[in-house]
Amino acid sequence: MRPVLLATGLTVAASLKAPTTHVWAPQDLTKDRVGFAPIPEDDYVKQYERNPALWPVEFFVIVYRRIRDGTAEVLVRRSANGTSKYGVGTGAPATRWILASQEAPRGYVKNGISFAASNFPEFEGDFDWSYDKIDIRGDAFAGEDAELEAFAGEIRDGLRAELAKRKGNAWEESTLSVVRSVLDKPSSLAAIQGTLRMSGLFARKATGGRYVDLADAAGLAESVRIYTMFPARAEIKLHAFHAIDART
Repeated sequence: MRPVLLATGLTVAASLKAPTTHVWAPQDLTKDRVGFAPIPEDDYVKQYERNPALWPVEFFVIVYRRIRDGTAEVLVRRSANGTSKYGVGTGAPATRWILASQEAPRGYVKNGISFAASNFPEFEGDFDWSYDKIDIRGDAFAGEDAELEAFAGEIRDGLRAELAKRKGNAWEESTLSVVRSVLDKPSSLAAIQGTLRMSGLFARKATGGRYVDLADAAGLAESVRIYTMFPARAEIKLHAFHAIDART
């Protein structure tokens, strides 16, 4: 199974020690190891690895701005949660989990996939933490901003073209396959539009116009980075480099 993403990846801290080189390769967390108890078949890592339909997938726009010494800093809305230091926390899920006892939030619908958390090996059968999978509705933002919806469509087309070209090892291909399948669904347009709205970057100003013009969809698509969390979750981050000047 895959180690974590954003919500991100790994944090790298500065160190006074001499640099060292490490060789890393993906590990199969579903494989039994000599000297350890076998992993049960209902282990949730095995279930995630064997059924990519279980994966949540979320889109993010990571916004940068220029500052006067020529460097750039990441901008995150104040409403972002504890992941804000990584430039995340304002994304929009294309598909995700909620407690089965909850109703799907506005703009989402349950898709019929369920997962019984009570089957996790660390729970001993006394808890019923069942989850339902929800997908964003294709009409989640219908009619709210036609220009932004069209821009999201250009980004979606660019992402599909960009990811069709990308190749990788078995580990990377499994992630790419999940993301491609989500982008192939028409409802992914709503998830991308929701991400653009959440960033605040393309909001309309009271005085007219937008904080940042709807331009360079191709550049955003080419900037895409895909990260995974544990248990598997794909995060698609579009990097809006130097989108805002420090003075704005």
